[in-house]
Amino acid sequence: MDYNAIVSIKQLQGDENDKKQGLPTSGLKAVIIPAGDQILALNPELPVGQGYSFVILSDTLSSILPESEIDVTTAMNSDLTTLDVFIVKGVPRKNKVLGQVHFSGTCIKKN
Repeated sequence: MDYNAIVSIKQLQGDENDKKQGLPTSGLKAVIIPAGDQILALNPELPVGQGYSFVILSDTLSSILPESEIDVTTAMNSDLTTLDVFIVKGVPRKNKVLGQVHFSGTCIKKN
C-alpha cells in the first residue's frame, strides 16, 4: 500500500469567539498512513478506523495548529484520493533532519 500525496493545509485563525480558516498552504509532500495499535493506545480519543498518522515535509510552515484541515490535492498513485480530507488532532511535532523540516502527528479522516 502506498500513502504518498501532495496536500494543502488550511489552518484556523482568529480567537476563540471568531474562528475562520486561513488561506491554504499548497504543494506540501506528505505521507498519511492508517494509525497502528500503538498510536490508538496512546490516543484513545481517535476513532477506530478513522485514525491516521502523518508526516508533512515543509520549510514554509512554522507550525501546524490543532484542528487544521489537510486536503489531498494529488494522490500520486497512492491509496488516497483527492476527495480525502483529514483534521489534525493534537499538536504535531516539528523535527529537522538533514536540513529538512517535517511535522509528524495524528489526524482523523473527515469524510
